[in-house]
Amino acid sequence: MKTTFVKSAALVILLLVGAMNTNLFAGEKYVVNYETEGDRVTSKIVYINDGTLRQHMRYNYKYNDEGKVIEKETLKWNNKKSEWSPYYRHTYSYMAEGYVIEYAAWNPKTKAYVD
Repeated sequence: MKTTFVKSAALVILLLVGAMNTNLFAGEKYVVNYETEGDRVTSKIVYINDGTLRQHMRYNYKYNDEGKVIEKETLKWNNKKSEWSPYYRHTYSYMAEGYVIEYAAWNPKTKAYVD
């Protein structure tokens, strides 16, 4: 009897915590659209859903011949220009013992990615 009560109380607590978390993040909803070529995701577009869909971030992916991601470029929506603006880029290099990820941020003055 005591064990059943403890299990029931634990379940109720978990359900309450889950419900509170759902309500906590309800104000910030995102919608994601994936663009694919075959089984590969070529880009992912994230929209903010606040009653209307507003463009937020875009991720473009490039792959090598083995199907591994070699580049992920992140662009941010520029409301003033109504266009995607470069934000940062990850470049992936693969070796036998692992891989290396290089990060470069976009420099708007030079209009190039800088390590």
